Amino acid sequence: MVQAGAKPISLWAVLGEWAPDYTSVERQALTSVTRERGGLVAAMADYVFAQVEAGLVKAPSFGSAPAAAQSR
Repeated sequence: MVQAGAKPISLWAVLGEWAPDYTSVERQALTSVTRERGGLVAAMADYVFAQVEAGLVKAPSFGSAPAAAQSR
């Protein structure tokens, strides 16, 4: 396909095109895909989520954005 002119892109590029804003509902819907197929990024995300759930660190501000901010 590359020889025919296709440009390969990564999963992260696709996710960035589909949902570029971390506060969007679309990005939140893609979290399960990221955690399932993300490799090292998924492992890091799982680590952070475990730290938040254990109460060791605060959740990032983009994870708790108000609904009005999510529609931008």
